[in-house]
Amino acid sequence: GSPFVFTVTDPSSIVISDLPSKAYVAKVGTPFAFSVNLGSLDESLLKIEMKLSNGTVEPCVMGAKLPSGMMKVSYTPNHVGEMELLISYAQVNLLASIVKYTVINQSQIQVTQPTKYC
Repeated sequence: GSPFVFTVTDPSSIVISDLPSKAYVAKVGTPFAFSVNLGSLDESLLKIEMKLSNGTVEPCVMGAKLPSGMMKVSYTPNHVGEMELLISYAQVNLLASIVKYTVINQSQIQVTQPTKYC
């Protein structure tokens, strides 16, 4: 027999759920979370990161894989600006389109009374 063993995986079988819509506005210091169901696939080949507007890439926090194949994923933004969610399995991009979110810092938002004109 052949001395080589190959494992064939199908990244399209991975289900991403509870992902915030593209209209979601993230807040500095406030985590947001979603789920990834890998089924029986190896979680060590899964890579989930946020690319920040300054080009920095930060990893998301991935919870333990449950027997069902489900994993909770969370990210807490620390910078104002745009961030892009990057999800790949075995170096194959899993998102059909780029998912970007805007991050705001609520402490920098000021609400003032409208000026009355007579």
